[in-house]
Order: sequence, then structure tokens, then C-alpha cells
Amino acid sequence: MLLSVLLLLSACGASSSKDIDALEGYWMDDRGNTVTFTGDGAVMWYGNSFSYTIYDEDKVLIKNGDVEIGNYKFEVKSEKLQMTDLALNVVTTLYGKESKQQEILEEIRKEEEAVLEAIAKEEKELKAQQEA
Repeated sequence: MLLSVLLLLSACGASSSKDIDALEGYWMDDRGNTVTFTGDGAVMWYGNSFSYTIYDEDKVLIKNGDVEIGNYKFEVKSEKLQMTDLALNVVTTLYGKESKQQEILEEIRKEEEAVLEAIAKEEKELKAQQEA
């Protein structure tokens, strides 16, 4: 029985360290914003450089010097990072898989093209009205 408990505890510990290692990398949210965690405690957070500290195995504190930028609970599963803001209880999902990131960027590109086409159509219609 003691052996079973030890195996269970070691399995839980191994899973947590995998999550910590899995946090490192390049992540993208649904709007194309990016976050990059490096192994040296640096994070590129939505275009700004900060530091981070992992604590309690599943929480990450992001700071700019002594100023707290954010405090999050994180979970990594299948190249998907879910970060829950501990102050606001807001969940953000970020993706690590390159194909998913490309899909996000393609969708953003299509949306931007649709907006530009709508503006061009509106300008054309306005010009036609002014000439009539």
C-alpha cells in the first residue's frame, strides 16, 4: 500500500514538472497576440519584456521589476495553454501548435481583407452617388 501511495505521489510530481517545462515556448491567442516564456525567467508578454516566476507548480507571476503585471494559474494540455487571471478570474487560451497559429493568422488576414473590401465598396458607392 505504501508503494502505491509513493507511485501516485511521484506521478503527480512528474506531471507538474512537465507542465512547468511545457509553459516555455511561443504561444498565440485567438487574436494573434503572442507570449513567449523562456527558460531563463524572461517572458515577452504581448510585446513587452518582463520576468516571470513559477510557484505552487501551476501558478506564474509576471513582473516588471518589482511591479506585478499579472498573476495566473496555468494549465498546459495538447499544446494549449490556459491561463486564469487570479485577480479577475478571466481565462485566456493560447496555442503552441504552429498549424493552429497559422490558422489564426489566416483567419485574421481574411477578416482584415473583408473589412478593406467593405470600405472600398462603401467609398465606390459614395463616389457614384456624388457623381450622380
